[in-house]
Amino acid sequence: MSLILPKTCSMGSSKTGLVGTIGVALLNPDGTVHTARTTAGIYEIGGGCYGKEITFDDNWKGSILWDTGGGSPVYATEDYDVEGMIDMIEEDTSKMHFAGDDIKATLDGEKVVLTDATEAQIDAIETDTNEIQGKLPTNNIMGSSIKTDKDDEIDAIKAQTDKLQFAVDNDIKATLDGEKVVLTDATEAQIDAIESDLNTPDQYKADVSALALEDGGRLQNVETDTNEIQGKLPDDKIAGSIDATSLESKHGVLSWESATSANIAAAVWNALHTDYQLSGSMGEYMTKIYNAAKKVFMHGGKV
Repeated sequence: MSLILPKTCSMGSSKTGLVGTIGVALLNPDGTVHTARTTAGIYEIGGGCYGKEITFDDNWKGSILWDTGGGSPVYATEDYDVEGMIDMIEEDTSKMHFAGDDIKATLDGEKVVLTDATEAQIDAIETDTNEIQGKLPTNNIMGSSIKTDKDDEIDAIKAQTDKLQFAVDNDIKATLDGEKVVLTDATEAQIDAIESDLNTPDQYKADVSALALEDGGRLQNVETDTNEIQGKLPDDKIAGSIDATSLESKHGVLSWESATSANIAAAVWNALHTDYQLSGSMGEYMTKIYNAAKKVFMHGGKV
């Protein structure tokens, strides 16, 4: 396979207009002719310079000999060694480094010349950086490689916050590992009152009764309804014909005549709360109050 390359020569500015006369030949390294002289295909570039596309055999090396022809020809020569050229190209390209298909540029002492616009941008960045640096704390927390007092404080805060545990709703979960909870004076007074009531059953009953009889309480409503019914009864009796009728239940035997408010109250307060657990009943309400107070008492008045 041969190689076709454009080659040129300069014969001097006085050697113009020689197309058809000027010729070129290829000589082997020993001076013998490899390709005979020819004038075909030679064109004038101008100013005494001429050119021609020359065909070279593979791996051939030698000399390109140009002459102006005529009685006193002028000669010009050029060495040709394609392998040498390839070696030089390979030597230079082997120094290249690639990132993917892009050449990685390296600067070994070379100076990069920047445009005025780029220089202006760098100056603006430097100005902004100096302004930011001037607003930073003197101990340079941001970007500093030197640990400062502020860094120690931040580390101490982080050490504590790392111990926090959060619930699903992002609220902090509080845990008590032997710590003492400090209660307000009002809360302490309420706990003392509950403890005193539990130690004095009669007082507990009185306090519960007062609680139940508060405005809107179920017992207060019962009392109101009872008073209303009682006001409609003749002579404080349901009917004269049933004065001696017995009233029997698991809690005792009464008659209508003996059904005074004191006896009814005694029957109610002496009843077992476990016998009255219907949902929404007064018995269920009183049981909840009892169980809550019992839990506080069992913990010795401590939360």
